[in-house]
Amino acid sequence: MLITCEKCQATYALADQMIGKNGRKVKCARCAYIWMVLPEIVEEPMDLSPCLEDIHFEKPARSNILVALAILLFMAIMGVGLVAFPETCIKIAPIKYILVKSGIYYDSKGIALSEMSYHILKGDLIITGKLTNHSNEDKIMPNLRYILLNKDKKAIFTATAKASGKQIKAYEESAIYAKITNLSNEAAYLELVVGNKPELSFDLKK
Repeated sequence: MLITCEKCQATYALADQMIGKNGRKVKCARCAYIWMVLPEIVEEPMDLSPCLEDIHFEKPARSNILVALAILLFMAIMGVGLVAFPETCIKIAPIKYILVKSGIYYDSKGIALSEMSYHILKGDLIITGKLTNHSNEDKIMPNLRYILLNKDKKAIFTATAKASGKQIKAYEESAIYAKITNLSNEAAYLELVVGNKPELSFDLKK
């Protein structure tokens, strides 16, 4: 998950495992401010099976069917448009908004990783670096995905630092810090994916 310093607004990517159930105190690498980070609350799905016995489903009205067909037709047209004319479709504000909010598309032009490095300490993999917006406009910060691969380049572990729609301003830098605990001996490569685009790959066995 992404955390933000309450004093200087520096942003860090922190693996969920580091926070634990009760949260933990963290220290900002930029201004040395210390604050408490709590884990994200994930609501458990409700079991509605006992209630379903009393529900009687009626035949949907014709108008509802027409609405559903219209929605399906719109989605089909949008899908064909994205495949045939992706750059044109993305320029349409409502379509771009939907795709960005759903995590399907990130406008990552001008956004890049820099000064990325890793080291292994007591069996934990620690990743640091920066995510920078080199463009002259504010953009929605993409999710960062960390993928561990074995020697056959098959994924054995995946973790995602979700940006949750947070913006990164023009020419702004955001610090990256992630820790993967109990690194598997099978891990041979580390891949970093920004949004939907693979950015970096490290050979962990060198």
